[in-house]
Amino acid sequence: MATPENLQDHREIDLKLGIKSSLSKVRETIALTYLLWKSSGEVTELHYSQANGNVIQISNDTAAALKEFLRPTYNSLGISDDAFISKINENQLFRSQIEALIVAFELIWRLAKVTFIEQRAFSAERTGGIRYEKQITFTKNIDLIDILVTGNQDKYIPILFNWATGFDIEIEDEFEEKLIKILMLLSEEAIYKLTADGTDVLFNLNGVYKKIVEGNGTIDINGELESKGSLRILKSALSEGLNEFLSYSQGNVRLKGNRELGDLSEYQKRVSAYLSLCNFKVIVRENEVVADTTPADEHSPLNLPYNRILFGAPGTGKSYTLEREKAHFTENYERVTFHPNYSYGQFVGTYKPVPMDREITYKFVPGPFTRTLVKAIKNGTPQLLIIEEINRANVAAVFGDVFQLLDRLDGDSQYPIETSEDMRAFLASELEPNFLSCEEETEKKNMIDKYQKIVIPSNMYIWATMNSADQGVFPMDTAFKRRWEFEYIGINDGSDAIQAYNVTLPNGKHVSWDTLRREINSLLLKSCKVNEDKLIGPFFLGLSALVSDEKFNEMFKSKLLMYLFEDAAKQHRKVVFSGCDASTYSNVCMAYDEMGEEIFGFNLQDEGQRESEEDEEA
Repeated sequence: MATPENLQDHREIDLKLGIKSSLSKVRETIALTYLLWKSSGEVTELHYSQANGNVIQISNDTAAALKEFLRPTYNSLGISDDAFISKINENQLFRSQIEALIVAFELIWRLAKVTFIEQRAFSAERTGGIRYEKQITFTKNIDLIDILVTGNQDKYIPILFNWATGFDIEIEDEFEEKLIKILMLLSEEAIYKLTADGTDVLFNLNGVYKKIVEGNGTIDINGELESKGSLRILKSALSEGLNEFLSYSQGNVRLKGNRELGDLSEYQKRVSAYLSLCNFKVIVRENEVVADTTPADEHSPLNLPYNRILFGAPGTGKSYTLEREKAHFTENYERVTFHPNYSYGQFVGTYKPVPMDREITYKFVPGPFTRTLVKAIKNGTPQLLIIEEINRANVAAVFGDVFQLLDRLDGDSQYPIETSEDMRAFLASELEPNFLSCEEETEKKNMIDKYQKIVIPSNMYIWATMNSADQGVFPMDTAFKRRWEFEYIGINDGSDAIQAYNVTLPNGKHVSWDTLRREINSLLLKSCKVNEDKLIGPFFLGLSALVSDEKFNEMFKSKLLMYLFEDAAKQHRKVVFSGCDASTYSNVCMAYDEMGEEIFGFNLQDEGQRESEEDEEA
């Protein structure tokens, strides 16, 4: 016998409180969404739009079903099929950016999920006025509206038709008020943000109701800064009367003149009781707000920094940390190591000769940045670009105009950049399914022109490591630095991972690697006044060097002693190597082969002897 499926894990959803997209006509958008669902046979997924140049319009199949469903209504007004469809194509479902539709449908009324037909970043429609084909996946909330409508379809269909098209038709206020009420009920969980006295205020409508009930006649929902995200759409909805109790004017909310305060008070208590039972939580983290409400899937955004640089002394585990945390991206990552000669062409891409079929031809060859960007747009899954040793290259030259894309809002670049003709053609060839087979030059040019500007999408992450102790590094300017989240890894962070590793030195002494490196660090700090970024981290030799005494001692000489002799202790060789002749590196290595740690002038206790003494004392 089958049992129910386990609850799925929940992911944290970005509430998009920072985007600037607006939805100017909320009624018409919601009304048409319901009518498309109803006329198309109450399907769950609907590919409702099709491209027409740089805009979209209702798809042929969807238009045919909608006309069949509403023809008696608009024919009674003397409106033709063409005039009706022309008016439908002016609806915000086809005019608005996808981000505004997402906020309205997914985060306020929770009627549907809206996605592009082809994988694109949600920020793709922010600039250029281009709209891409979309589809809707309806939620159970559309069924709640349907329960109301099907009970009196002859009353509600004219209302929805009027809202969706703006055509004059006789409607009854009593039924319109009920439709408004159910939309109000569906929106009570939505979260909004404004700024007052320099502080972010997170609220839902229950917070507005409560303030009014407490005697505050007017509630300011404008705040001090420009409205963004769901707050913009809330203002539009209140302006259109989509709340039974509230009126709105110029940023201020009041109780409607025809409503009693006592009625609002009782309703507010019911809303509070409902919200206390909701199985979701709001998480506030570093001025970012997310709600933990919906199941995870491979296209979910990750609760991780977008632009991130790990820095610290050599061997503190920067690369190890990234290696461990890239597991969030499964196999969706690419790694590159910067060096002094690394260039923009290598990082972003360039037009260069490549051998093909015994000939040399020229084509745009993408770098790791562009390859990761294409995967992010095409697949829609989180993609990671790892940059090792980022400051060993001239980052201003390597990033070039891509530098501007690092300013990100809700994960997407705030400011797009122009692409070269070669890069546009490459992006079109990778992201437009019919590009290579297209023979019509005008159509092919339209495909290429879609990529005149690019942004980094919210599912693309760039993480890097930086070692400021390196001698051959390039400085980073302040403007570049402020676009990254810097994460410092301390000199002893992660040392728990090496506590079990004891090694046998050439003098036969059995010692702890962690104790040995701490003693060397103490010598560098106290006797040589060396900066912390020159000290020895737990993973300086790598974990693989700690499993074999022979390998450890070879790595100790070739890597650690070389680093001390040529870099960290270069000006203090006689102090650091006080137990031996430090005139040459080879002398230091030969002394180590005989004396072990005594070349540093200290004498560590043998771990085996210490354990024996502890046993005797016990």
